[in-house]
Amino acid sequence: MTSRTVDPDRRWMLASHLLFGVTLAIPTGRVLLSAAPFGQRVATLALVLLLVGWYAAIYARPRWHERQGVMTVYAAGTLVVFTVLNLRDGTFFLVLYSLLPQYFSTLSRTRAIVATILLVLLPTALGTGITTL
Repeated sequence: MTSRTVDPDRRWMLASHLLFGVTLAIPTGRVLLSAAPFGQRVATLALVLLLVGWYAAIYARPRWHERQGVMTVYAAGTLVVFTVLNLRDGTFFLVLYSLLPQYFSTLSRTRAIVATILLVLLPTALGTGITTL
């Protein structure tokens, strides 16, 4: 009998992909099935696809995780798209739950804390965020 061991980093990445997908799919599905005008739904879908592309291009490649500069740019990009998505529909606040582990697993503690504060404050200050859930 042989035993298979799975690399913990690989398990973490699989969990991260799943969490990101689920927290993005729920609000995206809600928006696409809503009665919002077609143009608004298409624009929201375009933003979602931008965020997915950004994730696939940078975060989904573990070799980038050690580079603080690259991951800081990634965090800044996700923060901007996350905020715009929240302005379109407050349920995109769910994505926060997949971004927090990404920030704390790849950024220095100080950068992760700053990114987290901005992640919570920007959508809330602009009129969306946790109060809309």
